[in-house]
Amino acid sequence: MEAIILVAGRGERLRPITNHVTKPMIPFCGRPFLQYTLESLRGLVSRAIIVINYKGEQIKSHFGSRWRELPLHYVRQPTLCGTGDALLVARNLVREPFLVILGDVYASRELLQALMEHESPNVLALTKVNDPENHVGVDFEDGRVTGLWTLNPWVDRGLWKFSPAIFESLVQAERRDSILRALRGVEAMLKAGERVEVLLSDEPWIQLGDHAARQSVLDACHFFLRQQGRVYYGEGKNCQIYGSSLEVTAENCHIVNSVVFGRGKLLNSRVESSVVLCRWNTENVDLKGEIIIL
Repeated sequence: MEAIILVAGRGERLRPITNHVTKPMIPFCGRPFLQYTLESLRGLVSRAIIVINYKGEQIKSHFGSRWRELPLHYVRQPTLCGTGDALLVARNLVREPFLVILGDVYASRELLQALMEHESPNVLALTKVNDPENHVGVDFEDGRVTGLWTLNPWVDRGLWKFSPAIFESLVQAERRDSILRALRGVEAMLKAGERVEVLLSDEPWIQLGDHAARQSVLDACHFFLRQQGRVYYGEGKNCQIYGSSLEVTAENCHIVNSVVFGRGKLLNSRVESSVVLCRWNTENVDLKGEIIIL
């Protein structure tokens, strides 16, 4: 089985971060966001096909034609016309059921394996949320999708398995303002009587730049820090970091390989190979490595 990863978009909800770096290349604990998904795919799929456009050379130059033992193939979406259009760019590269991963969604190895092993060739992974009005709710019965864009608390999480039949459905699907979303292809499949099933997951849903863009970055940072057994953004003697989604104060810290996002104060600290974003007041800060401070 192969995987298609859609990373072409501009990430406009995450500006000013994405003025400098494409969304899948935002670093978390020293690794680009996309790297965590590629690690999950190692040994599961024979190849990852990466659909690029905006700042796509950042991705190609970093990962090259192979990540560890996972072969990578790049294809360019000429015009940014939605995830469905991006998927169609890879139409001639797959001939059997394949995984699709949105590039701003973290995909764990366990969830990807569950999708691969699902008996249906067409599966949407779902997660339960408290604010379905901000997402794509999915109605289902006996494991089968019955409707999309509903207020069901089970919503699409941007991880799918499709048969090649999705491509013809996308060709038939409705474009809105020239934009073709991949889930419009699923709607077309349902109208044609195709069976699409669901995989329910209670794993944390880590995604970047949704309706709560700043909070999504903080949530991702906290998630990857917890994975590595770290408590704070920074580390060092007398390190103190106080924060929320809007205000952060960092004092006497050595911040390394991290993302610090929001507004606040950065005092008497060293920042190394990190991204510090938005409105910060700095005092006595030693800057090393590749750093963006806005």
